[in-house]
Amino acid sequence: MSENLSFLAKRTALQSRIEDKINKNSLLGTANDYGAKSFYDFLRPEDKNKKIHLCSGTACLMSGKVDEIKRKILKDFKEEEIGEVNCLGHCFHNNAYFENFQLNFHESSEDIHHLAQLESPILLGQSLSIQELHDAIKYALEQDPSHLLNEMTTSGLRGRGGAGFPMATKLEICQNTPSSEKYIIVNGDEGDPGSYSDRFLLENRPDLILFGLLVSGYIIGAQTGIVYIRGEYPKAQEVMNTVIENWRELGFLGENIMAKGHHFDVIAVQGAGSYVCGEETALIASIEGKRPEVSVRPPYPSTKGLFNKPTVVNNVETIANLYSIITKTGYHFSQIGTTFSTGTKLISLSSLFNKPGVYEVEMGTPLEYVINNCGKGLKVEGKAIQVGGPLGSIIPLGMLHELHIDFESFEKHGLTLGHGSMILIPKQFPMIKLIEHLFEFTKNESCGKCVPCRLGSAQGHNLIKNSNHKKVSQSIFSELLETMEMTSLCGLGGSIPLSVHNILQYFPQELKPYFEEDK
Repeated sequence: MSENLSFLAKRTALQSRIEDKINKNSLLGTANDYGAKSFYDFLRPEDKNKKIHLCSGTACLMSGKVDEIKRKILKDFKEEEIGEVNCLGHCFHNNAYFENFQLNFHESSEDIHHLAQLESPILLGQSLSIQELHDAIKYALEQDPSHLLNEMTTSGLRGRGGAGFPMATKLEICQNTPSSEKYIIVNGDEGDPGSYSDRFLLENRPDLILFGLLVSGYIIGAQTGIVYIRGEYPKAQEVMNTVIENWRELGFLGENIMAKGHHFDVIAVQGAGSYVCGEETALIASIEGKRPEVSVRPPYPSTKGLFNKPTVVNNVETIANLYSIITKTGYHFSQIGTTFSTGTKLISLSSLFNKPGVYEVEMGTPLEYVINNCGKGLKVEGKAIQVGGPLGSIIPLGMLHELHIDFESFEKHGLTLGHGSMILIPKQFPMIKLIEHLFEFTKNESCGKCVPCRLGSAQGHNLIKNSNHKKVSQSIFSELLETMEMTSLCGLGGSIPLSVHNILQYFPQELKPYFEEDK
């Protein structure tokens, strides 16, 4: 087996089968092997001697703790032994760092997660009992797949990873694509700085994720499910592996589950440090052992995905909703939220809110309610909130009353809800530095396959970084943003311009000293 697969989860019979397919389907020579390994933060040669990885994400940057943590680390480690990662999923205290691939903390702190004020939470409620799981699985496998697909359609569930694409549509396309082999993948590569709701689900509600995988697989006729977990979440990997084994022992996974004729098993695959693996085609390439670069679409994974077989990819929060939909009906789910944004949404609040944590709120909840009632307001004076990570939106505080937690509200204002993370931007933080940070993030995390993202992000970063010495031409900068937005292969290069445009639109006076008006 190629060495670049050494970071996969512990071996199982199912994993051996997948690895055999990789060796048969991929001509992995030395060059390809090096190309795959060198892509990842934790495997590339230049990081070989890194013992510590500090978080360089937006939430940590806004908290002002990065330099303090690094000063402490330098007492015990050399500068060349310290690397960076874009986020560690602890944005509620900005206190974590990665030491020898395990989480450590600058100072002792609780893993705080607050639950929303819902009477019947869909995702953040109590863990399910074995009997509840048994009954739900038995019920699902007794239904015709078309009935379950109808429930999904009725529910109106849209993807929670940011795009908001209807899950039932993906399932239907994959179900209708003839193939003797199909796959279901859960995308747990939650790399957007500020977001840690998927980590919460992976660590605390793994049964919901496995149930969603099992039922989705039954609907489309897949026998293999894969949970891809980012390398920065070692606890999530450990929890998922344990629960998968428990499910096998209980007879919830394996051959002929509950004597209903459905064969289905799951493997948890661990990433090795790469933001772009959150894009579904790059994620698929990573599982296959290839260099995880974004692919041109169409074809979409629903018809040609993993090993060129029909594959459905959904993020963690999306697939965790299936338990509620199947056990309480799609109609019940559709009555929560709004007409076009049904159900609930998980929101991650960063440390600069008075009560940071993960909240579950009904779609359609006013944004101001989330900040003032869930987050209990702001710890410091702020001027804007970043919603949905680097590829999301920058919203001035004065606009909060116009927005609700739903897709249509944000779309109406030319914004995007994304995955629902929220990072406060303090009043004293320079917006020109935020633009520089966004371009630097894109430059560092680009897969490098398309020129607009690879070179555009580097050019944007250079322009802004030097704007103190040489003002940036507005026309050149606008052309750069337009080129990235219109011609990038995926959302990394294509969506960063939205955040930058928001900053330019809402904070023109602050940015005026750094841009020159074209004659």
